[in-house]
Amino acid sequence: MKAFDIDYKKLAVLLTPTFLRQSTFVAFVRALMQPMVTLYDKFSAQRDDHLFNLAHNGQVCRLKHALNTLDDILTYRNGFEIEDINALGDFVFAYDEDMPQSLWWWVADQPNCTMVYDEAEILVATETFVVFVPDIFEFNGSKPADPRIISTVEQYRLVSRTATYRSKVYNPIN
Repeated sequence: MKAFDIDYKKLAVLLTPTFLRQSTFVAFVRALMQPMVTLYDKFSAQRDDHLFNLAHNGQVCRLKHALNTLDDILTYRNGFEIEDINALGDFVFAYDEDMPQSLWWWVADQPNCTMVYDEAEILVATETFVVFVPDIFEFNGSKPADPRIISTVEQYRLVSRTATYRSKVYNPIN
């Protein structure tokens, strides 16, 4: 029981006058309160679900926590791991930074001008983070077989980010 939970059956008995508190009347009052208790339990469960969804957003630490609470994997050592993929390397620019913009068209119109980029390569979908799935979950090809994992990642990831999934082998020595 949480600190803010209300025991409606006990409250109803406490609110009845003391001279009416015989065992049959108390049982009758508790039976009358059962629909209220059922409604309150449903409300509490939905409230907890909504608070969980509000507390978990697209940040990596929250996504990791949301994944680890799927099957009550409480230790981060053997749970899910998330790693960012950083695009590192040298970037090629078509124009010198010091060149005035009025000369840019002239460089592009030259017959031996080198193509710096291809639109197909710019628009290709790339994964921006990796979700390491514990080895207790099975894989169907490149995705986990459990649909809860994929739906949780899709629900809490940032819109501009895409995920790839890999199996994580647990090493008890480390």
